[in-house]
Amino acid sequence: MHNITKNVTGGNMTGNRLISLVSTDEIDNITLIGINKKRVTLKLGCAFGKIEADSIEFSCREEDGNYNIEIFCRLVSTLGQHDSLFNRMKQKRWIVKIIDNNNITWLAGTLQEPLHFRPEHIGEDKPAGQHCYELFFWRQSTEPLFVFDTSGEANTE
Repeated sequence: MHNITKNVTGGNMTGNRLISLVSTDEIDNITLIGINKKRVTLKLGCAFGKIEADSIEFSCREEDGNYNIEIFCRLVSTLGQHDSLFNRMKQKRWIVKIIDNNNITWLAGTLQEPLHFRPEHIGEDKPAGQHCYELFFWRQSTEPLFVFDTSGEANTE
């Protein structure tokens, strides 16, 4: 996964700090560690990609025994700069890490219930060719978000 970085606009991210993601075909396994923590082991040569965005929000709402997981971010970039990557990303399924403002890393998605991805162009072009995208990851899952186990991160980043 390539890293996606925002064009510098002088603003800071609101809500959360970073999204890291990996497609399910790059994962060897995901292991439950304790009650609410999971460890991700990636296949050799694979790594989490990162999305640096202008704003990142996520929610996990329980409804009728299932969890509605939604991750949203807004990215300002040059129009068309990431379109081919986004089109390829729509064909894959994702496991996503979110670092929140409390420095907790949350893991969303499982190998059996990975997240879907959808990009959208929004608004008109801004000066100097800037354009805004909204990126969505979502899933109705039987499992909530889990804390990501960082003890084995040498093999996951």
